[in-house]
Amino acid sequence: MNTTTPYSKNLLALNKPKGYVVTRSDELGRKTVYDLLPDWVFTDGWMPIGRLDLESKGLLLFTTNGKIGDALTKPGNCIKVYEIWVRGYVTDEHIAEAMKGVQSPQGLLKALEVEKISVGGAKTKLRVVIDEGKIGISAGFLGR
Repeated sequence: MNTTTPYSKNLLALNKPKGYVVTRSDELGRKTVYDLLPDWVFTDGWMPIGRLDLESKGLLLFTTNGKIGDALTKPGNCIKVYEIWVRGYVTDEHIAEAMKGVQSPQGLLKALEVEKISVGGAKTKLRVVIDEGKIGISAGFLGR
């Protein structure tokens, strides 16, 4: 991460682990994604594109270019694919509900695609495809 090429001046990728908040500073003193990155990312004004919840892990992009950030976060401009574990057994009826849309505090959550990948113990692993981003959207689809 200490080297840059002409192709890496607009986007920076981080594989965010669980337990880190996606913010520049946290009033509760929790670890932030900037703790994982070189100091120049913070001082040069790199901002995250979107968010991942505290206990979520996965690809997180950063940019200093607001137009790129807007293009990637505007609903309908970018398809997002999540693999999530939910408590309990997910039925075909649950999946049909998610496809129709589920009302939540963030508004109507509607998946483009939901696929059951596996079942393990008391959990079900799903692949959820969306074209918008809302806090807690992946778990919100199934009311979990």
